[in-house]
Amino acid sequence: MLARAPHDAVIVCAVFSRVPEPLVDQLRSGGRLVQPIGHGGQEHVQLCERRARAARCTAGRSPQPGSSSCTAPMATQH
Repeated sequence: MLARAPHDAVIVCAVFSRVPEPLVDQLRSGGRLVQPIGHGGQEHVQLCERRARAARCTAGRSPQPGSSSCTAPMATQH
């Protein structure tokens, strides 16, 4: 992915305890990253938006039982 950076959007389907900074660093200004965060079935979907000099991450709602945690809606404008 690094060779094609910066990206408009990154969607991560694997659960981590936090958003990896190297992925956020690959976003263009205004780009978004969506990733499930948590441990042991207690994950939530987190949205990170890249700003000019920093990233802002916000937690979303927890996925419903039996649903995929990688189905967060995201709109990308070109």
